[in-house]
Amino acid sequence: MQCIKNLTLYMFVVVSLLAMNAFGSCTKTVVAAKEEGKLPDNNALIKKYTAQYTTYYDSVISDSKLTFQQKTNKITKKSKAIESSIRKQLYNLYNHHSVSGKTCVTCTKASDGGSKKCGPNCVVPPSPEYRLHLDSRWMDFGPQTNSQPEAIGESMCVQLKISGKGKKKRHFGGKYLLKKDTIKLKVYEDLEEIMLGIKDSRV
Repeated sequence: MQCIKNLTLYMFVVVSLLAMNAFGSCTKTVVAAKEEGKLPDNNALIKKYTAQYTTYYDSVISDSKLTFQQKTNKITKKSKAIESSIRKQLYNLYNHHSVSGKTCVTCTKASDGGSKKCGPNCVVPPSPEYRLHLDSRWMDFGPQTNSQPEAIGESMCVQLKISGKGKKKRHFGGKYLLKKDTIKLKVYEDLEEIMLGIKDSRV
């Protein structure tokens, strides 16, 4: 129930951002969508390790010198070794997966007097499963050479202010990583599916 509430709140925020100040040459809200790093292919892992598991399983079962308990222990040990290897691969893939996005914000003022604020324009994560990678934030040249988009929750946003007549434009962006709890859950679910697929070959 709490997950549904969080997802509903997340969608409300995204829709609200999309609805705000949609005019201008820069997109008001961009959902990060450019993927980097492969995600696990469970079917490929099942196929790869099934061949290894069945070869070992058959050789142990056919060994008449081993007792039933010895055979069981050997097969269990092999299964755990395969499981450990797959778990490491899954964590590695999920930890190196990221999604990036970028947009820009413009601010134009025709008169000399006063000041004007434009934005904020934002890049948002593709789903609540992602977190903003703070060190990845970037923004092109501006009044401050080390300036970065502001982190608002898991979004990154830029607002410009212009005083007097003129025009400003800034491009910015960054990347998102999967949350640690999300990775842990995905690895658990994937590993369960993969090991079941492997062991089904010799049930």
